[in-house]
Formats: sequence, C-alpha cells, structure tokens
Amino acid sequence: FHCVAMCGPIALAFSGGDRPNWSYWVDRSTYNLGRIFTYGVLGMLAGLAGQTLLMAGFQKSVSIFIGVVMIFSVVVVYFVPRFGSTSMWALSLNRFIKSVFSSVIKKRNRMGLFVAGLTNGVLPCGFVYLALAGAAATQHAFDGAAYMIFFGLGTFPAMMAVAAFGKIAG
Repeated sequence: FHCVAMCGPIALAFSGGDRPNWSYWVDRSTYNLGRIFTYGVLGMLAGLAGQTLLMAGFQKSVSIFIGVVMIFSVVVVYFVPRFGSTSMWALSLNRFIKSVFSSVIKKRNRMGLFVAGLTNGVLPCGFVYLALAGAAATQHAFDGAAYMIFFGLGTFPAMMAVAAFGKIAG
C-alpha cells in the first residue's frame, strides 16, 4: 500500500491510456524495470559497503550508529520544526527529478520511461532505506543486488495494479 500511495501518482503521470493494450503494458513494465534496475545497483553498493565494514571490523558499531541516527532524525523532523525544514540537497534532488519526469512526459518513448524508472529508484523512501540496510547486512555485492532486485519485484504487482487502474480510468 505504501508503494501505491507514494509512487502510484508518479506512475499514473505517464498515463498513455490511449495506447493499445500490449504497448501500454510494455511501457509500464519498462518504467518498473528501470526502477528495479536502480534498486539492484543500490543493493550492490550496499552489499559491498556491508562487506567492507565487516572486513574492517566496524559493522556492529556502524549498525548501532545508523540506528541512533535514524531515530534522532525522526525525532528532529517531527518535534523540532525549525530543523525539520527541507535541506538544500533535498531541494536540488527534487528539482532534478522534476526535470527528468517533465522531459519524459513530453517525449513519451520507452527509453524515457526507463530513465524515469531509474530516477524513481533514487527518490527518498523509508522502505527503500530499510531494504538497503538489509542489502548491506548480506555483506556481499551480489547478494545485496539480488536482495534489492527481489525487493523491487515485490513492489511490481502493486505498481502494475496502479497502471491497470490508470488504464481503466483513462
């Protein structure tokens, strides 16, 4: 449900509901495969980071530190309004993502949809961060990539259901 609520509107922005059925579903799959590809690359990096931390003997300390930082960041964002404002890097990322999505919507081709999926994969998302922590815990680049690819495949049915709704409603 989280994926549908957060990324569903983005997927619906690339409507194309007037296209033939086969083309519509290929387009939606292309978009989602771009997203899953990004998750795989991020998972590979997270697994590699986990392996590096394990070899350096820091993994337990880093895991505890990251947990404390996550809890602290939630407390700060929700209970200290002045510090909860959007940071400059987040605004810059937001502008970049808007420009990519805007150009994709105008072009309406499959490569653009794949690039939009790639970009969607780096959008800030708590569930993706949690999955990346799991990928890091695999302590291996290949296993981390596989972990995140399976995470992405787990979101695929929900995102395709959103596309089906868009096709019916469109």
